[in-house]
Amino acid sequence: HQHVLLYSDDQKLIGWFFGFQRDEERWFAIIVNSEFQRKGFGSTLLQKAKSLFKELNGWVVTNVDLKRKNGELYKSPLSFYKNNRFQVLENEVFQTEIMTTVKIRWTKKR
Repeated sequence: HQHVLLYSDDQKLIGWFFGFQRDEERWFAIIVNSEFQRKGFGSTLLQKAKSLFKELNGWVVTNVDLKRKNGELYKSPLSFYKNNRFQVLENEVFQTEIMTTVKIRWTKKR
């Protein structure tokens, strides 16, 4: 497992990347503190991940009506990953009563 933590100057946790191997694929997740979202930190973590691996696979929530515990709507990061050259695997969907996710994949160009 690989972990990358990103902290602010005053030691607040900005974001966390973790990667792991499962079923012969490299998987990842990125979590950015809502206080720091839309400021480029997710992109920073993603670029670091892309420098470490040749392939990244993940699941992205696609719901537009999913609410957080505080009542705010959860904004799907799907467009973020599309903008960062991830392929959306439309045929690989995981759905529960609460949410729907789709598999995404990025592969390093040779």
